[in-house]
Amino acid sequence: MGPITVAELSLIAQLDCLIHQARQSGIEVRYEYLSGNGGGICEYAGKRWLFIDLALTAEESWEILRESLGNVASQSNNEGPPNFPTTGFERKRPG
Repeated sequence: MGPITVAELSLIAQLDCLIHQARQSGIEVRYEYLSGNGGGICEYAGKRWLFIDLALTAEESWEILRESLGNVASQSNNEGPPNFPTTGFERKRPG
């Protein structure tokens, strides 16, 4: 494993920004090993919880987090997702 590239640092910084936004919105953040099965936001006992799967790459975590926070924002105020940062990459989906 080599040194972190500028692109990766940017992605990690963006991931950190999204996590900060979640916390500022009152969402509890948990880091758990979920065997690569995902993560995301759920509501339990009147609180919103964000689970970040430690088995995922930063890119995968970023995508899940951005989508989850966008869904929370649109449910909260019936507007589109907030202007979360973008990374400039597109994930290729199978099929």
